[in-house]
Amino acid sequence: MRLKANKTSKLITSTEDIEQVFLLECKSRNLSEFTIRTYRVNIEYLMKYLKTNDINFTDISSKTINDYKLHLIENTDRNTTSINTNLRHINTYLKWCYESGYITEQINVKYLRTKQEPKHIYSDDDIKTLLKKPKISECSYTEFRTYCIINMLVSTGIRRSSLLNIKLDDILWSKQLIKLSHTKNKQVHYVSMNSKLVSVLKEWLKYRVGEDTDYLFTTQTGKKLEPLTISTSIATYNRSHGVEVTSTHAFRHYYSTKLVESGVDIFTISKLLGHSNISITQNYLRSLNLEQFIKSNSVDIFKLIE
Repeated sequence: MRLKANKTSKLITSTEDIEQVFLLECKSRNLSEFTIRTYRVNIEYLMKYLKTNDINFTDISSKTINDYKLHLIENTDRNTTSINTNLRHINTYLKWCYESGYITEQINVKYLRTKQEPKHIYSDDDIKTLLKKPKISECSYTEFRTYCIINMLVSTGIRRSSLLNIKLDDILWSKQLIKLSHTKNKQVHYVSMNSKLVSVLKEWLKYRVGEDTDYLFTTQTGKKLEPLTISTSIATYNRSHGVEVTSTHAFRHYYSTKLVESGVDIFTISKLLGHSNISITQNYLRSLNLEQFIKSNSVDIFKLIE
């Protein structure tokens, strides 16, 4: 798909060139590889639609995006959340293109209206089942690793991306803390380890494979774990134990729910979750239908999961 050169972008000759400039700028802003990859996938999906309908990118308009939105609704099996995710990335990209002079019309992408659905959260019985230690003599490396990972997620409420990037030196055993250098807001964050998690991790190190890497959780060949590997392992582990919920992020939901139920105030919850400001925590808890907070924060959440 060829483009007409304009005053601000004489060297740009194709949609591929524009996309590469945008993605390089994303990289220079230190966005994660996952975020950059997601931008690429969603942008290329729009480009495929434009090419199929013989629409030049420089002629893109609000009507084009509305038609594209209808295409996503009527001709794909995407749900509302998935479509809005695509549209948000497209909106950011088109705004950048307009400000950079690659398109002439400023387009404000409107998202689909959604009905707030309650998040899937593990029950206490689910968690008790998943935290039951498997027999070492009978379980595989992957099974025991998944058990240890679930203990970590339940006990700390950290994100999958943070867990993937924990290194051996990040475990501060004497202080019972874990240093998280890879976080969503790019800020270093510390989480506490309860006595059970300390015990679980020490046992994990007896079986951990990975002389060539310093990451805490590794594959059977000693390599760093991929996000999909963790999600797939947890889904398999949960189903094998009769637990229907299989989401990795749902452990963070459970952790947050227990904080609220135990009376931890929202300011402390915000710090424990590693949010950069209180409004993020408010929106997060609202999405979990947790809008009633008990003022006292004297209850130790970690005692609830030992």
